[in-house]
Amino acid sequence: MNPRPEVRISAVGPAADSLHLDEEWEEAALGWRLTVRATFTGDAPADGSVLVEAPVHGADDPWWLIPGAFYGENRPAANTRAFPASRSVRTPPSSTTRW
Repeated sequence: MNPRPEVRISAVGPAADSLHLDEEWEEAALGWRLTVRATFTGDAPADGSVLVEAPVHGADDPWWLIPGAFYGENRPAANTRAFPASRSVRTPPSSTTRW
């Protein structure tokens, strides 16, 4: 089993105090899979973000980009390398407190 990577997860912005964050780790074939669930518990719509940070110890300031983390899947279908992915689900606040 590979050691789990260091990751910091936090809520930022006006809705930060109304966001409950859960993380679920699962060992995957090529490392680890992290699922972050953000539950909004506020009474009125508010802007907020979830910040996920993975430090690279011993490195200078980063100058690289992880493509899948910012604009989705970009690899050929036959490629088996794991890439990070970002998924968002938006539901109107009036219908649920989970998104």
